[in-house]
Amino acid sequence: MFILISGRSGSGKTSVTEKLRHVLGRRGIAVWPYDVKRPLKEMRDVLNIVSSQYRMPDPPKGIELNLCPDWITPEVLLSAAKYKIFDITSSWEEKKLFYAVILDGTFGRVFGDAFPQSFKVKLLASDDAIAERIGSVPVDTEFESESEGLHTIVIDTNDKTIDEVAEEISTAFRGKMEEAFGNSPKKNDDTVPLSSSKVKPPKVKKPPQPGKPNCKGANVT
Repeated sequence: MFILISGRSGSGKTSVTEKLRHVLGRRGIAVWPYDVKRPLKEMRDVLNIVSSQYRMPDPPKGIELNLCPDWITPEVLLSAAKYKIFDITSSWEEKKLFYAVILDGTFGRVFGDAFPQSFKVKLLASDDAIAERIGSVPVDTEFESESEGLHTIVIDTNDKTIDEVAEEISTAFRGKMEEAFGNSPKKNDDTVPLSSSKVKPPKVKKPPQPGKPNCKGANVT
């Protein structure tokens, strides 16, 4: 199953995702967190390496988005995510393991439509709480828009610890799994198979490889 975690920058998505990975793992659920911005961050790392090797000025923030704007879209990043998810979870499906893929809900609507059966979590946080956590209140951009529509669970993180939020999500998620599969993994067992022969783990189709990006009009200097 897929867990789609959305919320404003500073709402705790990254910290909660990391904690949730350990909480669910202790309960026999194989977990893989995937950052939808991972390709962008890797592009940024490459640019930093090149600029360092050639003693060039540090690349400006967000330059990876401007190199080829017609290519860096939520849809392209969704395709990349599907490919990586298939690559990781195919072996889990062969072993018939319980597993959860945690997705950052940065591109909420695009990813919500792509994974309609996902367990959707929305984290709320006040401006004061966000400023205390990350030092300022960022202005959400198109690439940081919150997911829209129905959520399985909405959690106000203002007065809760990361542990409390992760436990709340874990309890609700395990209940959802029991509804879907009719059973749940035992605690501290990382290799619990699906006990019902009628139950099949969710399938993730391998997406076609994207074609060459159209970089016409890209603002490259």
